Amino acid sequence: MKGKFHLKEIIVNAHKSLYKDVNNNTISLSAKVIGFDVFPGLLAGLIICLGNSINLLKDFSESLLTTFSLFSGLLFSLIIVLVDKAKSRKLDLIKNDNEESKNYLKRYLNFSEQLISQISFSIILSFVVIIILLCSQLKFDNEWFNNSSIKMLQLYLSSFTLFYFSIQFIILLAVIISGMFSVFLEEIDN
Repeated sequence: MKGKFHLKEIIVNAHKSLYKDVNNNTISLSAKVIGFDVFPGLLAGLIICLGNSINLLKDFSESLLTTFSLFSGLLFSLIIVLVDKAKSRKLDLIKNDNEESKNYLKRYLNFSEQLISQISFSIILSFVVIIILLCSQLKFDNEWFNNSSIKMLQLYLSSFTLFYFSIQFIILLAVIISGMFSVFLEEIDN
């Protein structure tokens, strides 16, 4: 492990895990791009164009801040549990001679790596949303910032990025939950 910050590695691995299965086969890169990158942008733009998102942002910013803070803590706890479970599975893999069990354990460890990447990325997304929320609450006493067109641009940009990353966060949570569901079902069957 080199360096202290692995943000780029987390982002790259999380994006790869969205279009690779536990056997490292590519599922569909285009579906990942459309579903995880393009769709949130289109939906965020639609929310801003159709709704009164600026006032909505002001009304719900405290609730969003609390929600994303709680999810960050819960997801961090989940990573610790997953790492502990993966360590015990790795020991099982070393001890086991049965080929079928080894294949299952390898897939489980691949899934654990993917899930840890996705959870870490969702924590990063929640931090980004928290920072955007905090920055959107700042009031500048500068003539340049008090220009109404600059203020509106700032509000629209902060609203768009907030909605974009929030939608990505929700999609990522759905992916994490469905992945955990499938592994838990497979674990019950074994």
